[in-house]
Amino acid sequence: MEDKTLLEALKLAAHKEQDAHEFYVKSAKRVEDACGREMFVSLADEELNHLKMVQRQYESLVGGNGWVEFAEAAAAANLKPLKGRKSLKKLVAAGTTEADALLLAIQMENDSFDLYTEQAKRVKSEAGKQMYRYLAHAERRHFDILMLNYEHLTTTGGFLGLGKRECK
Repeated sequence: MEDKTLLEALKLAAHKEQDAHEFYVKSAKRVEDACGREMFVSLADEELNHLKMVQRQYESLVGGNGWVEFAEAAAAANLKPLKGRKSLKKLVAAGTTEADALLLAIQMENDSFDLYTEQAKRVKSEAGKQMYRYLAHAERRHFDILMLNYEHLTTTGGFLGLGKRECK
């Protein structure tokens, strides 16, 4: 069985992905701008996929089966999301502005990136390293999208979305 701290890191990763997913779903419901809504929905979908990947690895390790290959972890399907955590403090409240939501999201993505980068260095398994590198890259891409949208929102008053010219 893997080191207990590595299992705890996977559990933390799962919670971060779950929190981000819930945050993006709630943000999408509150944003009036179509580009902003599309961006948050897309990020929510990606975070849910990341959660499933992390859960697959965790279940395999706890079951004594070692790290699964990246392709298998990425293809994980029909895993139930974690039960909601009461500790999620980054909820989109009635007074949260769109800019505030973007700043909270940027911080969440940055925290996840730091966790995944650190774990990629600590894990001995190549499959584990590959998963953490993939997740770190994905979170950095989310960070970049969010930062571009924050800059666009604060200068123009609107969202850029995912970079498409027209949002649905």
